[in-house]
This record gives sequence, structure tokens and C-alpha cells, in this order.
Amino acid sequence: MIKFAVLLALVSFAAAVPTIDTRIDMSGDWKVVGGSAAATGAYPFVVSLRSSSNSHFCGGSIINNLWVLTAAHCLVGSSASNVNAVVGTNTLASGGSTLRSSRLLVHGSYNPNTIANDVGVIQLASSISYSSSIAAVSLNTADVGAVSAILIGWGRTSTGGSIPNNLQEP
Repeated sequence: MIKFAVLLALVSFAAAVPTIDTRIDMSGDWKVVGGSAAATGAYPFVVSLRSSSNSHFCGGSIINNLWVLTAAHCLVGSSASNVNAVVGTNTLASGGSTLRSSRLLVHGSYNPNTIANDVGVIQLASSISYSSSIAAVSLNTADVGAVSAILIGWGRTSTGGSIPNNLQEP
């Protein structure tokens, strides 16, 4: 709970201080290409966000047993009653546990035109039960400086392509 409170405090602080303009050109067809299926259990913090009809629409990360971190653009226009979190699986077609959401929060300074502050959190209606395939993402307690990151997800891998069933990694 302390890490979550610190995370929310940092997000609030970041919103209050002047920032460098980091606009992203979203006019193109953005996708991750060349990925491969992630091994089962490789990313136990990953979440598939699903509509009430069980359609995947975005990914997220478990930050503790009641909260999921995602992008604000995934939550805008949605209500908690229409957003479920599926945890414990790398595939969209099967497996995992489905949890209902109770509250959706979007960063107060989110700007859909510039994608600035594209941060949202989902409060779950019930606690996540951790296991070997379900865990919170590890949060650093100190600044790690400039490091590479790994992008994972179920995004389209080609223009007009379908969403892959298996979680993709580089």
C-alpha cells in the first residue's frame, strides 16, 4: 500500500511541476512489428482489459492487489461496469481470472491531442490472489536513470492485421 501511495504522490507531483513538451506524432499507423509469443508466466503482472462482452481492448500492469495501471486513452469514455481485468494468462482465448472494476481514474491533465499524461488506474472490485502466474510489477525504490525498456502487449503487428492471441514480446 505504501508503494501505491508513493506512486500516486509522484504522479500528482509530476502533474504540478512544469514539464518538457514531449509530443508524439500519433497520425501514423503505430504498431509493434517482429515480436514473438511470450513464454507462459514470463510477465505475471500483465493484465488484459476486456469489455463486458469479453473483448480485449488494452493492456495494463498489476501494481498491487487492488489496482491496475494502464493508459488514460484506454479508459476515456468507459465506465467501471464495462471494464474487466483478466490476470494470470498470456493468451486472450483462454485461461486467467476475470475481476470486475469498481472505479476508473484518468490523470487530471491527460491530453488526448498530445498524449501528455496518458496515465490511468483501475480499482478492482475484489482483491487479486497472487500465484506463480499472477504478481504485481516490481517497482524500483530509487531512480534507475536512462535504461532500456521492453514493450509487451497484444497490439496489432501489421497494418490492418488482427490482434494476436498470444502476448507479444521483442
